[in-house]
Amino acid sequence: MLPLSWLIPLNPMRLPSTGVAMETKNLRENAATADLGISELDYAISEIGTLVGNASGLESRMVSILPPVHLVLIRTKNILPNLLSAIELYNKNLNQLPRYLTFVSGPSRTADIERVLTIGVHGPGRLIIVFID
Repeated sequence: MLPLSWLIPLNPMRLPSTGVAMETKNLRENAATADLGISELDYAISEIGTLVGNASGLESRMVSILPPVHLVLIRTKNILPNLLSAIELYNKNLNQLPRYLTFVSGPSRTADIERVLTIGVHGPGRLIIVFID
């Protein structure tokens, strides 16, 4: 099952009750101009503070990389103690292993030769994780 993917773009029709605009179609066309991308990933690995999930669909990758803020939904039952636990779960279903697994540990960090730190160069500058039951 591919993760759900949504965008909160800059200028589409607004949802009347919330004042927030949401795009669930044409994600490829709207991801670069969205303010917020929302997606669901498979697991949260508590030991290393990393999220892991199926990102086989291009839309799910675009939603998680192009907007400046990425909001991730994780089911609380899918919080795992360590990376080995995640690998074991994926190994149980090798015939259903996603073509593309993504590991998210927060905004990208890079520094130039003078050690000037830049955050969010390759992907969103902010990551928000919401655990749901």
